[in-house]
Amino acid sequence: KMGLLSPAAQLLRPIAANYKHPVSDEALFQLGQVFLQMEEGENARIAFEQYQRRLPKDHHRVLSSLGDIYFRQGKIEKAILLYQAGLRHYKNGPEQDAIYLQLANIHRFRNDFENEIAVYLKWIKDIPKGATRPYLKLADAYFQAGQYSEAASAYRLIVHNPKEERTAIEWAQLRLAT
Repeated sequence: KMGLLSPAAQLLRPIAANYKHPVSDEALFQLGQVFLQMEEGENARIAFEQYQRRLPKDHHRVLSSLGDIYFRQGKIEKAILLYQAGLRHYKNGPEQDAIYLQLANIHRFRNDFENEIAVYLKWIKDIPKGATRPYLKLADAYFQAGQYSEAASAYRLIVHNPKEERTAIEWAQLRLAT
């Protein structure tokens, strides 16, 4: 938590390697997280995949992190599959929003606006009533895809929402003017 990642990795490594230690599985997970923060993607991948083999019933815990690693390594299709698996597991869970965002960002990275839009529409459908919906991201995706009437409709939802942040409203007004 203090950001001393190298010492943390050194401390976690022997605990993670000792299968008989009562917290070896958690140490392995934390070691993967430390490697991820240190931008040692290959070491993080190895730790997370080892975690999945050790705890197959708890494999979902590392899906999103593995997706991030594969995305950074340019293995886009593998990352998409992991994020989709994470969405199936975390249906209506607190991790769902972050996974939807990661999945949408991959499609944006690929300039695949149709799939990005599809992700936002599914995300909006899955969000419980009263929660904040990603209409601004949806509107921007429609705009990038050249679907201006759909973009305008989504931007209007933002402009007319009294709970929306001022910067989002101003951005939506600018895009509507454009």
